[in-house]
Amino acid sequence: MRVNIKFGHLFCCTKWGRPMPGRDANLKTLLEERTEALRACEAGFRNIIDRCADGIVVVDGNGLIRLINPAAAVILGRKSGKLQGKPFGFPTVTGKTTELEIEHGKGKKSVVETLVVDTEWEGDRAHLVTLRDITERKRLEAESEQLASIPRLNPNPIMELDAGGRMIFCNRAAEEVIKNAGMRDGNNPFSPADLQEILRDLPGGKPLQYIRKVEINGSIFGERIYLAPQFNTVRIYANDITESVRAEEALRFSEARYRALHRDNPTMLATLGTDFTILSVNPACASQLGYATDELEGQSVLKLFYEEDRPAVIEQLRMCLQNPKRVHRWQFRKVRKDGELLWVEELAHAVYDLNGVLNILLVCQDITERKRVDEEIEILNTNLAARAAELEAAYRELEAFSHTVSHDLRAPLTNIGGYSQIVLDLCADRLDEGCRGYIREIYRGTERMNQLIDTILSFSRLGRGELRREPVNLCEMAREIAAELQVTQPERRAFFSIPEGLTVNGDPKLLRIVLENLLGNAWKYTGSRENSQIEFGVAESAGKQAYFVRDNGAGFDMDEADKLFIPFQRLHSAEGFEGYGIGLATAERIIRRHGGRIWAESKPGEGATFYFTIPA
Repeated sequence: MRVNIKFGHLFCCTKWGRPMPGRDANLKTLLEERTEALRACEAGFRNIIDRCADGIVVVDGNGLIRLINPAAAVILGRKSGKLQGKPFGFPTVTGKTTELEIEHGKGKKSVVETLVVDTEWEGDRAHLVTLRDITERKRLEAESEQLASIPRLNPNPIMELDAGGRMIFCNRAAEEVIKNAGMRDGNNPFSPADLQEILRDLPGGKPLQYIRKVEINGSIFGERIYLAPQFNTVRIYANDITESVRAEEALRFSEARYRALHRDNPTMLATLGTDFTILSVNPACASQLGYATDELEGQSVLKLFYEEDRPAVIEQLRMCLQNPKRVHRWQFRKVRKDGELLWVEELAHAVYDLNGVLNILLVCQDITERKRVDEEIEILNTNLAARAAELEAAYRELEAFSHTVSHDLRAPLTNIGGYSQIVLDLCADRLDEGCRGYIREIYRGTERMNQLIDTILSFSRLGRGELRREPVNLCEMAREIAAELQVTQPERRAFFSIPEGLTVNGDPKLLRIVLENLLGNAWKYTGSRENSQIEFGVAESAGKQAYFVRDNGAGFDMDEADKLFIPFQRLHSAEGFEGYGIGLATAERIIRRHGGRIWAESKPGEGATFYFTIPA
């Protein structure tokens, strides 16, 4: 399209170029009239352009603005006087509507729609550009599009039906439900069968809303159905409430289970109000107190407690209410319906119920039997303390006896031995051999008596000292004792078998006494053998390590094994084998102090094996 914007073009001529005297005045008048009309037309045209709501800009062939109305200046964000003759700066494609984004500074932008047509300006080719600010329209369109997308993108099914029950709108979520339900398009899996009757019964009435649940392929949907008879449509909003329904079912099941646990629990359970009234009690609690549940509910719990304990019970319950986050424990006496007393231990916890009311939960346990046992244990402890005092007194008496033996008994023996030696030294030449033998026997007897006194004193001290445990290498200790034994009788042919690395945790001094006694016995009772065999080692007994000393000596009859570890009991005669019968009793006492045990196996003439254990 081409527009010619010229406000007037007037040709004045005379016939053949000559003046026409009669017409000049008329032409001049006509010219003035036409010029005035053109000025009025131009003024009107300018007024129309200036008042136009859309922007109008005339751009010449060089892209410069020749004409711009106020609306265009406002759209472009400048004053028209400053834009006149300036470059337009925007595309001018003829016949095409274009949307431009114009920045005005400080983050402000506007969207402008332009339309360009060809025209002429003062005889030259130009472009007429119309500008329209569509920023607000774009915003409204975007909002409208966003609002329109809400039901379409809603994750919950949304459907709209007409009066005949036909689908007129269905979002994606509803399409998936219909698809999964195996229904044809247009079917309504949500609407009730009486949909059309409702619409007919409510012509022109108010909108109606009701809610129901439907199940489709294992999923449960909650529907909010809006009936709008005046628009003759129905809109259905649904959401998948499978999880919430299952949660409700689980809650109902949990409540039923709690009621069953409360009813069938063998432990005594009760709930109290803040005034100590029994709100609920399980059958076990009522039965153990000799009541039925309805005899206790609504009664004060204080009636169940022994009268002397009630003030303390009240104080404890008040503390429980003042500290609801703590679990309180106490023991009191309760009175059964038949008057019998029983001790109970109670756990109490103050909690708020669903209505925000504070209650006290009680869990009770009958501890009457435990109290009786505790009393018996207390009596036993008292008796034990008395027995310990008696033992302490006995130990003191033993110490006094040891002092007597050590001083009062040893002094006469020393005198007898000394005088015997003096008689032999001074009178030996005047005595016959028989008398000298008697005096020597008296002297040896005093020596043996002194050794026996030392042995008895050592045995009595075993239970008095402190047991000090540390790692002990039994093999090294056994080799040292074996070397000492061989020095005493170097002429004997004896073979010791001792391994490496047997270590226990015990008192080294006491364990050395054990090995000295066991290896010494093996050395003594193999003295008649031409080749003595003595072995120290370890074996397994009842899943534990048992250390042993084995020999090929005289052995003993197992029928007399119960005498082995009794002080001063001997299985062989003193003439054949020296000793006092105290060594094995000493070893047994030391092993017992370490928490172990000692035993023996033997046959007469085939040697003996002594076992002992040392717990870790």
